[in-house]
Amino acid sequence: MEQRIKNLLDKYIAGKASPADRAIVERWFREYYPESEVNLDEAAKKRIFQDLDSRIDAFLPHKRIISYQWLRIAAVFLMAFTLGLVVYRIHAPSANQQLAYTDIRIPLGAKKQITLPDQSTIVLNSGSILRIPADFAKSKRQVILIGEGYFKIKRDTLHPFVIHSGRLQTTVLGTSFNIKAYPEDSNIQVAVTSGKVKIEELAQADLARSLTKGITRNQILSYTKENSVAAITYGDAELASSWKSNVLYFDNASIPEIARTLARWYNVKVKVAGSDCDPGKRYTLHFDHEPLTQVLNGLSLLTNTSCAEKDKEVLITLNNCTPRPLTK
Repeated sequence: MEQRIKNLLDKYIAGKASPADRAIVERWFREYYPESEVNLDEAAKKRIFQDLDSRIDAFLPHKRIISYQWLRIAAVFLMAFTLGLVVYRIHAPSANQQLAYTDIRIPLGAKKQITLPDQSTIVLNSGSILRIPADFAKSKRQVILIGEGYFKIKRDTLHPFVIHSGRLQTTVLGTSFNIKAYPEDSNIQVAVTSGKVKIEELAQADLARSLTKGITRNQILSYTKENSVAAITYGDAELASSWKSNVLYFDNASIPEIARTLARWYNVKVKVAGSDCDPGKRYTLHFDHEPLTQVLNGLSLLTNTSCAEKDKEVLITLNNCTPRPLTK
């Protein structure tokens, strides 16, 4: 697989890639390159590089079994290529120069509201990135979201608003909704608070698959990255976006998911001890404007875990876990 990726990037750098190949590299790069600046666990790395491999595979005449050993090799190779040659190709002046973007990056532990030229507003959660093209609103309204944001879109029936978040493309005319699409998370969630939202999957270059022609108020779409399955449920969409009011809300979340949220919310390193165990439990709970110490105390009581904090590092220990069954 590493040779296939190398060949693809070599063609891209040389300007000899086909339109389909260019779409694969550029979409993957725009979605995931910011994560090269932070530490990801092995599971997140596997998802990211398996995703690129599957996109390449979709345009090749043969299929093969993916080896995670090759994924690790490809990860090292791609890190160098992505941060070096691909960055140069995308930003270097040329006859076919790619569209320039303005990146709005929100530090861990912070939140920010922005207003776009069309008067739409977006509240961005901690650790999120919003990429705005230079020609925004001149011909079409499109942005790229990496992380989480709450959108209030100015209605314009002639110019739909499109948000690209991982493999999903969300299209609206004028509505309000929350999108949670952190690359390291296993799923993407769209929760609608008003209006109507259309969602499509773009897993293979620019080939779109409709997930829903429209979800409305208090409908929530959850998309699982691993198997490309989408499910729509009813719930309180305001709770899904309560983070913008400093309410820390977990809905049917596992301990690892809670740990990742705490790391982003409080700008701390969080480790979960007991990786050889499968707790098999998920939790729904919330904390309102509470400091990290009180959140950890409440988490310990409600989830049967032990939490310790020191020097901006948190250790969550799973108690009474059931060991994972051995695989043959």
